[in-house]
Amino acid sequence: MQVLCMHVKMKSFLLIFFVVTLFQFVVPTYTAADKAEEPSATISYTLWLNPDITKQESLNITAPNGTSFYEVMQLAASLNPNFAFQAREYPGMGHYIFKLAGQEEDLVNNIYWMIFKLTDLPDPTNPPSDDFLTPVGVDSIFINDKDIYLFWYKYVIFE
Repeated sequence: MQVLCMHVKMKSFLLIFFVVTLFQFVVPTYTAADKAEEPSATISYTLWLNPDITKQESLNITAPNGTSFYEVMQLAASLNPNFAFQAREYPGMGHYIFKLAGQEEDLVNNIYWMIFKLTDLPDPTNPPSDDFLTPVGVDSIFINDKDIYLFWYKYVIFE
């Protein structure tokens, strides 16, 4: 009986050891150090601070390729206080930016922070159409080299 019990324990141990060892080779672990080793991406990040585009701020940010735009915003805020922001996190949806560069959304006048992904640097004399609005929020935008982003404090018409 003792031999059988010891045999079962040894089989259980070997099975667990095998599974753990196999798991280490099959499932890759991803650490912050790994992310730092990824190729970097330099992007343009611009703020238009009012609907009339009379005030703007711009930064070029370098971060690992595939970094979320939310993380880029955190980096920008640490580099330049004009990029400081506040957000609310909604489960399943991510962060909603309601204040950026000291400007809080204006619910009464329908002025909100809207993010655009552009093909050229933003030009206040030729503002982008809503076709360039990102279809997802800042947590679901992942940067690539030479991307151009604009956060515009913009009047929005809800239809």
